[in-house]
Amino acid sequence: ASRILEGHFEPLLYIAVEYCFANNFKLAADFLTDAAQVAGANALVMHEQAATAFMENDFKKAEQILMEALRLLVVHAVVVVVVDDSDPSVGGQQSVEQLMAAEVSDFWEPLYNNLGHVLRKLGRYTDAIHVHRKSLLLSVAKADAWACLGVCYASLAGTKFTANANTEAAKLAAQATEAPATT
Repeated sequence: ASRILEGHFEPLLYIAVEYCFANNFKLAADFLTDAAQVAGANALVMHEQAATAFMENDFKKAEQILMEALRLLVVHAVVVVVVDDSDPSVGGQQSVEQLMAAEVSDFWEPLYNNLGHVLRKLGRYTDAIHVHRKSLLLSVAKADAWACLGVCYASLAGTKFTANANTEAAKLAAQATEAPATT
């Protein structure tokens, strides 16, 4: 594929993903570096780089990469909140809340979901809740996002919300394991 699509980043990206599935993070990182060189600033490549960092338990690096990928998306998205000019994050680093305000395609739901998992691992439960809520706006039927919300709420002692989130996660997980109906 890389010979047929010479000059394209996709074959390198998918080879990296396969190495990541095989737990060979060194080769995955090498191919992701090559894909990034071909693709330039590309949210897809960054998402996979962050996934590799997550699998290596480098949550801070994964957060930095995913936030940069979101910034790339937000540049091309419609922002539904107005940020005042006195905000020091304008033109610089946007907050999690500001990045969540952008309208993006549901294609990017896994990126938001993964960022939520990273923030939870870093102990930033409130930010993780914001991100997982955005993930659920893009795709409501995600049992793992609901379960992560439950963990975050439990960590913040929000028992009512914990129960609701875990109930929804259990319901979706049960639906996913049911056999499809035959006709």
